[in-house]
Formats: sequence, C-alpha cells, structure tokens
Amino acid sequence: MVETGLLLRIFERDFVVKLLFGVLLCSLLILADGFVLYLLARLFGVLLVLAAEATLSLVATFVVIDAARRLLERMRTQIREGVYPLKLFRATVGCLAGGILLIVPGFLSSAVGLLLFVPGMRYLTGTLLTSNLGTELPKVYEFLKLSEFEREPDAVRSRDALP
Repeated sequence: MVETGLLLRIFERDFVVKLLFGVLLCSLLILADGFVLYLLARLFGVLLVLAAEATLSLVATFVVIDAARRLLERMRTQIREGVYPLKLFRATVGCLAGGILLIVPGFLSSAVGLLLFVPGMRYLTGTLLTSNLGTELPKVYEFLKLSEFEREPDAVRSRDALP
C-alpha cells in the first residue's frame, strides 16, 4: 500500500524536480560507468574486465552485508536500552547507499561507493539522504522498538519478573 504522503508529493513541483535530477544523476553515472568499462575492455579484454567487475561486486556484497549487520545490531542494542539511534539510522542509510553503488556494475560507481562507504562519508551521506525525513525517523524508531520487544518477549518477561 502506498502512503498518501508519498502519493501527494508526486504532485509537488519541487519533489518532481528533485526526483528528475536524481534520475539524471544516476543515468549520467551509468553512462560514465559504461564508457569506463568500454575503455578498459579495449585495453585488457572484455572477459577480464567482466570477471574483475563481477568479482568486485561479489566481494562488495559480502562486505556491505557484514557492515549493515553490524550497524543493525548496534541499533538493536541501543533500541533495547531506550536510546534513539539517530546517528546509526544515518550511518545505516549511508552504508546502504554506498553499498548499492559498490554492487552496481561499473568501476566509477564502485569508486564513488567506496568513498561513501568510509565511516565519515557514510554518516554525511546518510544525513543528506534522511534530511527531509524529520517526522518519519521517530516513527521508524517506535516501530523498531515494538518489533524488538515483540521479538524477545520471554527475555522481557523474565527480566520484569525479577524482584
């Protein structure tokens, strides 16, 4: 089900302009990646370049999964402690943005993804991507808090039963 707020934003001029420029940026990155792959294929051969790119994407997938797992575990710990994990929300979003660029085929997007995957840049990227989610992140926190305590009801009950 599509949220009404998102559906209404499609009819806002500023949202449409930002969306189209975002798509334009992505398409330019894809074109640049294609050009770099073409040049490298001419220098080193198509099969070697494809094998290198596939290997890089496969390794990046496991690195991103591990980093996201660690961030989510830290987030769960903070949620269980009752702490609002804004920094971890932003770091996780930045991690996933950098991870997507690392996994997408192309050496240029992988270079940008690697840059965004560095912890400082990860947080900055996450801050930029979540900047207009002011009221949504607390809702996500409440949902995660409910799901976290729903996941471990026995541990919560046994802790509450202690004298």
